[in-house]
Amino acid sequence: MMLDLKDKKILYELSKNCRLPTSQIAKRVGLSQQVVDYRIQRFIKNHLITDFITEVNLEKLGFHRHILYLQLKNVNEQKEREILNYLIHHPFLTWITTSTGRWSIILDVIAKDLVHASHIVEEIKSKYHHFLDETKIISQLSYHYFHSKYYSFSDPFPHKKLKKQTKAISLDSLDLKLLSLLCNNAKLSFVQLSPLLHLTSNAVKNRLKKLIDQEVIKNFTIAPDKTKLGYEQYDIQFTFEQTNKEKEQRLIHYLYSHPNINFYYKPLGPWDLEVGIFVRNPGELRKILLEMRTSFPDLIKIYDTVLFYEEPKSNRVPEGVFAEARSISSTKS
Repeated sequence: MMLDLKDKKILYELSKNCRLPTSQIAKRVGLSQQVVDYRIQRFIKNHLITDFITEVNLEKLGFHRHILYLQLKNVNEQKEREILNYLIHHPFLTWITTSTGRWSIILDVIAKDLVHASHIVEEIKSKYHHFLDETKIISQLSYHYFHSKYYSFSDPFPHKKLKKQTKAISLDSLDLKLLSLLCNNAKLSFVQLSPLLHLTSNAVKNRLKKLIDQEVIKNFTIAPDKTKLGYEQYDIQFTFEQTNKEKEQRLIHYLYSHPNINFYYKPLGPWDLEVGIFVRNPGELRKILLEMRTSFPDLIKIYDTVLFYEEPKSNRVPEGVFAEARSISSTKS
C-alpha cells in the first residue's frame, strides 16, 4: 500500500494516541476532518491497521508477562492452524507470532506468578506434546516499544528516570469492564461505552481519566500490518560481555534513537537483551547489525536471530486477566 507524507503523519498521530479525535488529527496534519476520516477508514479496510490497542500496566492488575517459544514438529498446515487457534483463544495468552528459524511460534504468557505461568505452559505441552519438539519460557523484566518509528517519526530520548515497578491496585467491577471493553477496541467513544456500562458519558470519561492517572493505562495505539508498510520484522537476541552501567545506558540511548529499532526488552534467561528491528530487506538488517557491532564491540554478542512471519493475535490483554481480576474484586466486596 502506497503511503504519502500525510498518511504517515496520520498514522503517527494514531500511534501516539488512537483515541485522539479526528478533528485534532486534522489540525496537526493539515487536512480536513472528512479527509482524515476517509484515510483512516481506508487504512482499516486495507488491513493496514489491524487493531486499536489499549496498553495496560499488567503489574497494576497483579500480572506479569513471560515469553514462550515453541518449536513444532510433525505438523502440516492444518495442524499448525489448529494449534494457533487454540493459542489465540487461550484466556492467558496474547501477542502471537509465527516465525522462521529455531522457533515456530513465539507468544506472550500473562500470568500471576511463575507457578501460574508454569501451569499454562504444562497445559499447552500436555495438549500438543506429540507436536512440540522444544519449549522455552522467559520472564520479562522490562519492556519498551516505540510505536511511532514505522512512520519515519520518532520521539526524543526520555531523560527523566523511568518509574519503578508498582504494586497492584484495587479496581471495581465497572473499572474492569471499562478496561476490558477498551482492550477489545481502544477507539470506542464515550457515547458507545455509556450504554455498555450503564453510565453517563461524563461518568465514563471520569473513570477513564482515573485509570490513566493511576497509570493502569499506559497508552492507546494502533497495531499495523508491517508487511503492508513494506517491512520485515526481526527479533535479535544479544548477550552482554564486559558490561557496566555506563555502557548499557549508552546502548539504551542508541536503541531509543535508532529509526529501525521498534522495541527492546530485558529477559530473565540465557540472553541479556532482545531487540526488535524492522527493515525493508535482509541487507538493511545486516548493515544495522554491523553498525551495532562497531558501536558496541566489547558489549554485545548475537545469541540468535528470528524473522517474524505473521501475527495472528495482537498485543491485547487476554480475557483471563479480567476474569481473574473480577473474581478478586467480587471477593473483596
